[in-house]
Formats: sequence, structure tokens, C-alpha cells
Amino acid sequence: MESRIKERILWVDILRICAMLGVISIHVGSSIDLSKLSSFDHSVMQHMGDPLNCCVPIFYMLSGMLMLQKETDIKRLFTNKIPRLIAAIVIRLVLIISLILLVALMGYVVYGR
Repeated sequence: MESRIKERILWVDILRICAMLGVISIHVGSSIDLSKLSSFDHSVMQHMGDPLNCCVPIFYMLSGMLMLQKETDIKRLFTNKIPRLIAAIVIRLVLIISLILLVALMGYVVYGR
């Protein structure tokens, strides 16, 4: 357990936490209805969220950096890591589509007005 703690890179952990908070802020901010605000407030809210748009690429690049370390073997990459990533993407996609269909069947509008 202690060897695992020593292998952590502090700046990567801090940057990943900041990126996660930025992604959460993007999702929370996208649920706010800006049409009811005045044009100045709408503009301010929109420009406050613009710097957060870099958080998603940063989060993906950090994940890739941690996944592809110096000792990564190509055979191990294609037999272990890529199938796990594909499985996670497929499971996430099935869950999202199921949720959208469930909400749509209940009579709520998922996207649009």
C-alpha cells in the first residue's frame, strides 16, 4: 500500500481534481436557463463558463498519460487496457440511452423545449 502512495504524482492529482471540478461546473452550468436573464447577465454567465471548456481535454489527456506510462507494453495495451475502455464506453452508452428512453416514455421532454 505504501509503495502505491509513493508512486503518485502530486501535480497530476491536483490538476485532475481541478479538471473534475471544471467538468462538474460545465454540467451544472448547462442546466441553467439563460434565456430569462438580461442580455448583460447572459453575456457574463456565458463568458464565465468559457474557460471551463478546456477541462474536458485536460481530463482526457491526464487519463491517457496515466494509462500509457513509460513501461507500457503494446501487447498489454491491446489485451488489457483498450478492451476495458471499450467495455466502459459501451456500458455508459447503454445506460445513457436507457435513461433517455425511460424519461421519454414517462412523458418528459429530455432535450428541446
